[in-house]
Amino acid sequence: MKLRFYLLEGNYRIINDSPVIQLYGLTEDGKRVCVEEEGFEPYFWVLDAEPKDVEGITASQTGREIRIVRTEKHRKMHFGKEHSAVKAFTRLPGDVAVLREEMKKMFNVLEADILFIRRYFIDKKITPLTLCEADGEPTAKAGKTLYFKSKKTWQVSDDAAKPKILAFDIETNHQEGRMPVPEEDPVIMIGFAGENFRKVITWKRFRTSLDYVEFVDSEAALINRFKKVIEEQKPDIISGYYSDGFDFPYLKARADKYKISLDIGIDGSAIKYGKGRTASAQITGITHLDVFRFITRVISRSLSTSSYDLNSIASEMLGETKKSVDFEKLPGIWESRSDELEAFCEYNLKDAELTLKLAQKILPGVTELVKIVGQPMFDVSRMSFSQLVEWYLMKRAQEFNELIPNKPGHGETSERQTRTYMGGFVYEPSPGLYKDITVLDFRSLYPSIISTHNISPDTINCDCCPEARKAPSEQCWFCQKKKGFIATVIEDLVKRRRRIKDMMAKSEDKMLKARQEALKTVANAMYGYMGFFAARWYCLPCVKSITSYGRHYIQTVINEAKQQGFSVLYADTDSVFLVLDKKTREQAREFMEKINMSLPGMMELEYEGFYPTGIFVSLKEKGQGAKKRYALINEEGTIKIRGFETVRRNTAPIAKETQEKILNIILKERNKEKALEYLMQTLEKLRKKKIPKDKVVIQTQLQKEISSYDAIAPHVAIAKKMREMGKPVPPGTAIRFVVVQGKDRVRDRARLPEEVKEGEYDTDYYTNNQVIPSVEKIFEVVGYNIKEIIRGKYQSRLDGFLKK
Repeated sequence: MKLRFYLLEGNYRIINDSPVIQLYGLTEDGKRVCVEEEGFEPYFWVLDAEPKDVEGITASQTGREIRIVRTEKHRKMHFGKEHSAVKAFTRLPGDVAVLREEMKKMFNVLEADILFIRRYFIDKKITPLTLCEADGEPTAKAGKTLYFKSKKTWQVSDDAAKPKILAFDIETNHQEGRMPVPEEDPVIMIGFAGENFRKVITWKRFRTSLDYVEFVDSEAALINRFKKVIEEQKPDIISGYYSDGFDFPYLKARADKYKISLDIGIDGSAIKYGKGRTASAQITGITHLDVFRFITRVISRSLSTSSYDLNSIASEMLGETKKSVDFEKLPGIWESRSDELEAFCEYNLKDAELTLKLAQKILPGVTELVKIVGQPMFDVSRMSFSQLVEWYLMKRAQEFNELIPNKPGHGETSERQTRTYMGGFVYEPSPGLYKDITVLDFRSLYPSIISTHNISPDTINCDCCPEARKAPSEQCWFCQKKKGFIATVIEDLVKRRRRIKDMMAKSEDKMLKARQEALKTVANAMYGYMGFFAARWYCLPCVKSITSYGRHYIQTVINEAKQQGFSVLYADTDSVFLVLDKKTREQAREFMEKINMSLPGMMELEYEGFYPTGIFVSLKEKGQGAKKRYALINEEGTIKIRGFETVRRNTAPIAKETQEKILNIILKERNKEKALEYLMQTLEKLRKKKIPKDKVVIQTQLQKEISSYDAIAPHVAIAKKMREMGKPVPPGTAIRFVVVQGKDRVRDRARLPEEVKEGEYDTDYYTNNQVIPSVEKIFEVVGYNIKEIIRGKYQSRLDGFLKK
């Protein structure tokens, strides 16, 4: 019989001394299924060898002899050249690594570092989350799912599964002033949120009107009830926020205390934990989606917040925030005032609900990346940009008969890290307020350069085209006769994205947007990947050539624009800003079309937009304009701000808000007097301590280990204090502090926000070091010297307020 199912996760087990692939998913009518397939053999490749050269090689492990069970001879491509290669099969997946270590002393061994289940997805061309079909028969097995023994499994369509998500969040009871310690501090409540389901379970009873609160008798009972809820709800995805790093490890530590197994896997197995800083919690047959991991690795660059705590992310992505409670009071309330626990249950549920909404929001994007990369959601949601690119290339390599290069060793990566290259070209703007600005952008500049000029590690300096045109300012060329591997696959990505963007113009389908964003993510990361020191397809000359072509094309547009009588205001990597002056928008479009007629291959300039007014500020130290520090307003009144919000890495909210408000007044109303008045009102509120404390909290990310800092800046001083309090402060931690009044050094006056009362902040510090620096250059453009105005020496240059 045949069985259709949506594939969610994959695994393998050793049964009767042979590997058996296990594919977990949902049948078309929504039932859980585990499809088991025998016969897929582990293997690796030996380059430039004959079968007889490798068949007799053996190794041993724990007294067991490991050998190659059979071989096949093939012709394979490797970096543009055809080779004889031996496909060497082993009995068990673990044998591959053992034989690799033995054989790499004599041969070039490839593809011996690919996990067995990931190899299965690549070779079988089966993509997780899609509809698959298995040919076989059901088998009787104990467990929480239907088991089906398959003779053959294949993908039927790209139709995506609609998985059921269950989000959870735990709360612990710990002493004030330190982080919770799993060995000492209990889990006191667990919140769940799913479709038409919400619940908070706790083991301290109190009177409540909340219908979602459930009581159990102890922490051990709470953990067992956690397991039971998962069994009852049967989620396809369990989601948490930093659940890899906190919730699941903490639950496991507490479960171990009571000798409880967190056996929530579909097959009855316990949660599996990896090791190291990026350890993950994996559940057999259920996808664990850590929302925090995906957002920080993939989405963070598109967010304006520099803090990735649940409250900050939910605020930006959902427009919602966590419920406010005073956790300093929790230990006392838990011990003796349980009637006040209701607010903490509401807090717990809200965290679970926010996690659920975030999981639902990112799910389309994760789904599309899974389809592109071809690996399960558990893995893809934890991949960096370079890993997404690499697994996409590994998936596509088989189509081109390409052997996958090995990962570089430690010595090689260290040497690569010492290499540098020049980036994009920047045409510096003159500071000022401008009108009638047209912006032209190259569409997918670097991906289109890669495709157009056939830039790929297997085409560089080919033997067949030594007379080919070299990349600008570089001494390398690329094959003109045969399309390269990376150049081909990136062209496919770019074309697919363009087709989808055309479809988006006619449809509001959210999945189309997610699909084009996923394609954009992988395509745009390809250039950086080839220059990434740990990349399998590393090629620094390729990267240098890509950026050199980029500089060439943007400079060509600038020079041509000047010849056509346009005033070039600014350019950066792939964008050109033109001030129309006496030119018209139609003439700008005609200029763009003329450029496009001369561009090769996939290269294309597009009309990004027209802006009636724009402001560019100068660098603090120089009179020239600042790269990516400008604000533009379009004809609909929407303001596009770039760079201003990051003028200072440690800018307080009051400075950012003042800056944005003043930009709005100047660009929308062109009223510099009103902007100045707003600034003075803000400074007066600061002076009178009418600005709330949360508006003066400064946040700075800890860039390295505390011990690595020579100079002790305020945020480092706070990090040291946090460490003394028992809080973990690894690199990447967002450090928050307030500067209070006093005559000591700023670092000695930095305090944790919870240590500061309303109005205790230093008004002079926030005036002179936060608000004024954030707007000084803006007012300079419109003729005001803010520092002198504040000192009472009103100066302005009214003439030339708006540059023609």
